[in-house]
Amino acid sequence: MSWYEQGGSSQPPQSPSPGTPSQSPTPPPAAAPPAPPPVAPGYDAPPPKTGTEGTAIASLVLGILSLIVFGVILGTIAIVLGAKAKKKIAASSGQLGGSGLATAGQILGVLGIIGSIIVVAVFLT
Repeated sequence: MSWYEQGGSSQPPQSPSPGTPSQSPTPPPAAAPPAPPPVAPGYDAPPPKTGTEGTAIASLVLGILSLIVFGVILGTIAIVLGAKAKKKIAASSGQLGGSGLATAGQILGVLGIIGSIIVVAVFLT
């Protein structure tokens, strides 16, 4: 049986119009996250670091090698490169990193020099 045969009117049933509320309301859209606060005039965000200073890495590598071979020569070079790297890092206004690597290279260079002096003193006595 159709809707007309069941006693309906001459027009078919109509769907709810777009402006009328439906049976199941849809939840409101999620709110957007709040915008970050504006930067105060004259104060810019710090520039991002662009990388690690290469001479700091070289200082660390030579400092490690100075503990194994040619301690006096490689240790001295590690100390000099570490000092140069620290100067470059300080002059870069925070754009270069690696100060800790340079310090570690200098310390290992000193230990390499001391170790090779001890080894030479033991073998000569």
